[in-house]
Amino acid sequence: MVGEIRSGTLACWRALAASDFIFAGCDARGYEFRGFRIDGAWHVVAGCRCFTAEQALRHWTSVHPNPECLALVARILAAEGAS
Repeated sequence: MVGEIRSGTLACWRALAASDFIFAGCDARGYEFRGFRIDGAWHVVAGCRCFTAEQALRHWTSVHPNPECLALVARILAAEGAS
């Protein structure tokens, strides 16, 4: 079962074009912030969290305010304007 999950995950990541993926960096806790675009919409994966861009902005603005995390999300969203 674990092998199936891993191979499915790898296939999913390999399907993304380079322009649909960005590594934004790590926060002070060591959590990696990665962005990926599916069907034209950016998603943010950070630690155990996976958000749409809107959810990520709301989370690190209102739910758990964190300027450092917001800056990493902004780095991901800046890629949208560059592509």
